[in-house]
Amino acid sequence: MKYAAIVIMLLVAGCGDDSTTSSLADLSVALDLTPPGDMTVLKPECDVFANTGCPSGQKCTIGTQNGTPRDLCFAISATTVAEGATCMSTGPDANGRTGDNCAPGLICLDFPGDGPHCKKPCFVRSQCAGGQGCVLTTPTSTPRQTEGGIQLLHACANDDGCDPVAQNVCTGGLHCWLSPPDDVGRVGLCLTPLAPGGMAGDSCVGSKQAGCAPGFRCDDLDFCRRYCYFQSPDGGVAAGAGSCPSGEGVCDRFSFSGPTYGICGVE
Repeated sequence: MKYAAIVIMLLVAGCGDDSTTSSLADLSVALDLTPPGDMTVLKPECDVFANTGCPSGQKCTIGTQNGTPRDLCFAISATTVAEGATCMSTGPDANGRTGDNCAPGLICLDFPGDGPHCKKPCFVRSQCAGGQGCVLTTPTSTPRQTEGGIQLLHACANDDGCDPVAQNVCTGGLHCWLSPPDDVGRVGLCLTPLAPGGMAGDSCVGSKQAGCAPGFRCDDLDFCRRYCYFQSPDGGVAAGAGSCPSGEGVCDRFSFSGPTYGICGVE
């Protein structure tokens, strides 16, 4: 409840002003809920999740207003694309606002390592289809009170079921990372590595996902750390597999990661 209380105070403090400054976002970054960077956003003018609050012919989406992210109303494209399809930004219009060409109820999300695709917005996993997690961070991260507490606006992604230590399942130049968390936990995502792909101890400022080399994760201090097995998966692993090399510390659990995975800490 401490986190919820802090968020509520920040929301109250923002009333009466179009902008929501980085205080809420900084807290979210510390909890690995949002990507780093300039987190200033504008207060929503409509409900992205429910796609309500807009006039006929428009949809509520995550766009920008003069370059700043905002949940806003924008004209529905003449030709729309479906969930999972590649999408694109549309605009800007005469008022400096951009939208996207996804079907109503979807947003165009360019998640690092995944590229721009139409995604369903969500706050909790139960709002996604089976086999998906509500784990993709969004540019506005709009907060909402749910039965499980305050949750931030995310988007649904398929659980690829990959192992970030073994680096299995993913093909075609894709590699496995654990997602940001939802209200249930994390899922395995097959993503395209971002250059240059840091190794243990390298800086990963600018991308919490896919900014480190396959098998490594960007921690809350923006350094790459190796994935490891905090607890061996069912069936066990070969001797030494998934452990931390000398000089990279011991395998530490990290938030919302479940009993299997950890990241190597500094000795």
